[in-house]
Amino acid sequence: MERLIEAMHAAPVAPVNGTDAPCEEHVQLGEDVDLERFPVPLPHQEDGGRYFGTYGFHGVASPDGTWTSWSVSRTVLHGRNTLVGPAMPQQHLGMIHAMWRERGRPGLSALLQPPPAPPASAPHLSTAYPTSRNRTTSRGERDSF
Repeated sequence: MERLIEAMHAAPVAPVNGTDAPCEEHVQLGEDVDLERFPVPLPHQEDGGRYFGTYGFHGVASPDGTWTSWSVSRTVLHGRNTLVGPAMPQQHLGMIHAMWRERGRPGLSALLQPPPAPPASAPHLSTAYPTSRNRTTSRGERDSF
């Protein structure tokens, strides 16, 4: 936890762009993609499908490349090379999806799971809501969240 607190107050590390990153070693495109080769569970008969990712990070970018966004959401396997996930219009993922749809092209999404992402994303959560929403009542109870 101390390292996370230190990192919150440290100077940001500049990104390093490259073409030979480990994630580029096993790229499959088009008909070479076969997501059914992975073990994809159907946890319950009443679920909407086989969940490929229950805590996956989706990296998306706007068509012009000026906006990149990460989101956390579930994805369901829908055939050998298609994943389906939520893209609500009021959220970044949905907004970027709409930009691609307006151009008549499917959007691209990278399904990511960098190990430090979940704990590193947590410290800012308390700043996502106004302070007044995180107050204590006169009886010592929290009135929200």
